[in-house]
Amino acid sequence: QEPLFKYGKFWRSQNGPGAIAARMIVMTLVSPDLTLSDIQAFRSGKSWQYSRVLHQDLDGFDLRSAGYDFDVPMIIIMGAHDWTTPVKQAREYFQHIEAPYKKFVELEHSAHMSLYAEPGRLLNVLVTDALPLSASIK
Repeated sequence: QEPLFKYGKFWRSQNGPGAIAARMIVMTLVSPDLTLSDIQAFRSGKSWQYSRVLHQDLDGFDLRSAGYDFDVPMIIIMGAHDWTTPVKQAREYFQHIEAPYKKFVELEHSAHMSLYAEPGRLLNVLVTDALPLSASIK
């Protein structure tokens, strides 16, 4: 895992991947949206089974086929060092988007797991940028 951490493919944190894993565990335990059975399913590996099914559906999906015109505000939030969903391709897609409001936010110290790597920055973007827009959506 050292090369992945070194180049920021999945994890990007000043404290290393262990710090992000610890945050994931704590966030899972205090989440109001997860039940004990959800956590047990994750520990037993059942969540990965569902994840594989989801990935089978996503493997052939091309977002461009969904179009570029949206009737709602669009905010794309990405980790700057994400290799799983590359920033370059996301920016290319974003440039074509037509929406009442659009913004591209790149989290500089994150990769694919930006929720865990920069939770404060992500929350700031949601409160500052997304929350005010929610009033305009009916």
